[in-house]
Amino acid sequence: MSRFVSYVTILCLLPAFSIIQAQQLRTSVDWAVFDYDADNVVVEVYYSFLQADLNFQQTDDQLHALTLAQINVLKGDEVLFLNAWKNETTVADSIELQQPKDIVDRIAFQIPSGEYTCRFVLKDLLQPENVDTLTWTLNAAAAKADAPHLSEIQLASSIRRAAADEESSPFYKNSLIVEPNPSLLYSYERPALFFYAEAYQLPVQKLPNGYRLKYYVLNADGNIPDSLSAKVMKKKKVFLSNVEFGMMNVGKLKTGAYTFHVELQNDSLRTLAEKSKKFYVLQKEELQKQQTAMKNSPYESSVFTSMDSTDIEKEFLMVFYLLSTEEQIIHKEIADLEGKRHFLYNFWRNKYPDVNVNENPMRQEYYRRMRAADDRFSTLKMGGWITDRGRVFMVYGEPDDIERHPNEANTYDYEIWFYNSLQSGVRFVFADFEGYRNYRLIHSDLLGEIQDANFRQQLIKAGY
Repeated sequence: MSRFVSYVTILCLLPAFSIIQAQQLRTSVDWAVFDYDADNVVVEVYYSFLQADLNFQQTDDQLHALTLAQINVLKGDEVLFLNAWKNETTVADSIELQQPKDIVDRIAFQIPSGEYTCRFVLKDLLQPENVDTLTWTLNAAAAKADAPHLSEIQLASSIRRAAADEESSPFYKNSLIVEPNPSLLYSYERPALFFYAEAYQLPVQKLPNGYRLKYYVLNADGNIPDSLSAKVMKKKKVFLSNVEFGMMNVGKLKTGAYTFHVELQNDSLRTLAEKSKKFYVLQKEELQKQQTAMKNSPYESSVFTSMDSTDIEKEFLMVFYLLSTEEQIIHKEIADLEGKRHFLYNFWRNKYPDVNVNENPMRQEYYRRMRAADDRFSTLKMGGWITDRGRVFMVYGEPDDIERHPNEANTYDYEIWFYNSLQSGVRFVFADFEGYRNYRLIHSDLLGEIQDANFRQQLIKAGY
């Protein structure tokens, strides 16, 4: 299952006291499930975001930002686990914010095995409208107690032995410091893919000579890339439960999505247990292509060279809705204004290569939808195109039908949009939980969108 979860939440209004203003809070979230006992599991949720996405306030001689994170685990409409915590980020000055730096954190909790809906919210407390919400289905089913099996794989930025005074670190685990990589993104700058997993119920008596830990990468075609052979580690000591970790250099892989695979094998090379995890690679030349592709093209005569920087920033955020996974990876790496101009030019030119980019009909239609979204879905503090309804409208156009449910006694206000030509007919369900007409997407039948088969339970107000 892909864990590259990223939704765009963008600010329109910023407070006067924040001297360093952010445009959007972009959060990456990953998770892994580990055995605890016969009835319960331990869930670890990892998240990261760019330091520069926060609003900072001057205090004394430093800049301070404050975030509030919250995790909800629901079984149907019952809240099984809820936790919230604050984190402060401090930097010396605005120059430090110009360097890309990820803020990474982790939370762990114990729950009964089963299937749940998880909702993670990260809020910038200096600008509460700067918030990112991520929802996913958590499959935490317990494995057979008497069969060898592996935990889920945690991909990491680094793994090392912990020092004596590091047991209180949030990344401490089984005498190791395992620093998560929630983005699941590796690149020419971050080529070392570290992994951590736990093996359970190993048949100790049947492995007198130990076992083999084999791990490898598969490309989109299901093949091991020529540039990256499988690795095998011989494990001589066998316990009922073992910790498995290692590293593989993926820096030479081409940009794209890959699967990391781990197997435990006996002497006969029979697989005892196996697990997979998806990850992503961004190669340097792919990012540079955005800067160099226009050398022989009429970029200089395009509208993007003369657009105001504010308009460039806005359109750069707007097109995120239309990007493929690979394009989103590149998009996240572009920070300078000139790079954004080139990215937009390339993006729209590729949509209609035979049409003057300044007259691109898709771009004109996208702007028309943006203006319509602003007219229909704006709230007091948020432009309409930023809202969930605005995003769906901009990407998929006018729905064929809308079913509205306002002012019902036992449910939150909600709407169901129908698109008959998408995937043989799909629904988008939006709910207004706060009562401020900021309808949030809680379910869609369309593949790739948020899905919750029990979405109707979310609509019921407490007490009914």
